Amino acid sequence: MDDVLKIKRFNIETLDDVYELMQNIAAEGEWYVENKVDIKETFHRLKTGLEEKLPQLIACNNDEIVGWAEAYNAGRTNLCLNICVAKEFRSQGVGSALAINIIKFAELSGFKKLSLNVFDYNDAALRIAMKNGFKVKAYTNKRNCNGRDVVRSLTMFKEIASGNK
Repeated sequence: MDDVLKIKRFNIETLDDVYELMQNIAAEGEWYVENKVDIKETFHRLKTGLEEKLPQLIACNNDEIVGWAEAYNAGRTNLCLNICVAKEFRSQGVGSALAINIIKFAELSGFKKLSLNVFDYNDAALRIAMKNGFKVKAYTNKRNCNGRDVVRSLTMFKEIASGNK
């Protein structure tokens, strides 16, 4: 990276740039298509999260948005974590920086648990989760929409010691 990575909350003004990054990441590979990920639904959830004052973060390099993270409600005391990083900025600490900041928010806000789902072939996401104290709670075999490939999804949780919600 050319400059120091900056992590900050995004707002309604940066939402269109985040949507553009989502579209670029979706265009990079088959995963979004195979798993029928609806980026419009994710975008709507991000917009709702802003209104609810949930942690919605962007990672910037020279004012370019290179990653985003959200934590959305998964129950009264739980947040679910979602992180995406532009391909050319992966394996450079962007995902880790976003995860650490979401975890700090959860701790300071009194949440008891963070969760995430990750496919077992996503080594980078697994490393970030394990490094930050997430533990595997369940495995689910899922068939991609191509009907042939079965992938293993891991549901992971992190207990928040200071949670008081």
